[in-house]
Amino acid sequence: MVKRQDPLVFVGSVSYEAALEEDDFDPGDALGFRLGAILAASPETSLRFLLDQRFVDDAEVGGQTIDGSDLTLATLEIGASSIIGRGLLLDIAVGAGLTEDAADYSVAISLPFRFDLPVGAGRF
Repeated sequence: MVKRQDPLVFVGSVSYEAALEEDDFDPGDALGFRLGAILAASPETSLRFLLDQRFVDDAEVGGQTIDGSDLTLATLEIGASSIIGRGLLLDIAVGAGLTEDAADYSVAISLPFRFDLPVGAGRF
């Protein structure tokens, strides 16, 4: 879901992941949600604040539940994206684990780019 209220955009999603059993091992299904806000700081730059939470069921081996294998993962992500050139975006995000099962921290840097291919232009 997305709700725009300039200069903010509120985002949210719900997910369900069904894990398939293989060789008598079932890693457990997962239910998650993600809520956050994205702020347009300027026409070229945005800031985002997201809460990401997942609940993972107990794993099973040979039909037997492994006690304590369930997980509760919660992460707070703070990030920024900025257009740094024609078709070039810099995205940086830092995450902090909010539960014992989540990673203590994470850092992600990406540099996606877009380019126009002249192949097929004007044919449609």
